[in-house]
Amino acid sequence: MSRLIPLTLGLVLVAISCLTACSPQAGAPLSSDAKPSGAQVEAIGGKPTAGKPTPAPGLKASRVTAREAWRLAAPEVDKWQKAAKIAIGSRPTSSKDFDLSDGRSSGWYFICASPDEQHFRRFTVDTSGPQPKIRAAEVESRPAVTAMTDPPAWQIDSPEAYEIAMANGLKQWLAEHPSFSGKDAVLELRGLKEIGSYWLLICHDDKDTIEFQISATDGKVHQVRSH
Repeated sequence: MSRLIPLTLGLVLVAISCLTACSPQAGAPLSSDAKPSGAQVEAIGGKPTAGKPTPAPGLKASRVTAREAWRLAAPEVDKWQKAAKIAIGSRPTSSKDFDLSDGRSSGWYFICASPDEQHFRRFTVDTSGPQPKIRAAEVESRPAVTAMTDPPAWQIDSPEAYEIAMANGLKQWLAEHPSFSGKDAVLELRGLKEIGSYWLLICHDDKDTIEFQISATDGKVHQVRSH
């Protein structure tokens, strides 16, 4: 009997040692083959990210197209004036993350007109923070446009305007002006009585400028001018 006790005790100690060696240590890194569950991610101070796209390096996830910004502003515009139209849509000069190459920015503004075109108000959309912010301010003077953009008829978004320009001379111009930055381009939604709603796209580098007028309703190129 006395010989069995040391033997049993030895087996118990071996079992405990094996369990300790085989169990992951607290704080130890997971194997590269292991896929942690949401509970495991939260346990080490993170949050599950399944289904959330990873933004491209250097670009903010909050950057939006012009039409995406308009959809955010539209409810506030509607509260101000039913059936309001857009006189000018553009990005504020304070917005530093605009890039012509993808037509996105965390800041856009829309100067809107009442149906009788007697009252104007500017709606600024800021998506740089956790929640979009929309500010409104009265505009005393009429913008320098001769036609308004009817939001339901607006079909060509800011990235599409860039793509259309690229297919109609901008690609060659950019190749000849490698120092030009897409952050410096002008991209405005405007209106002329002769052609209706259009995108005004201007790129300027040193003494060279290229300018486009692209329909915001069907993408037709009304004008390409280099000077």
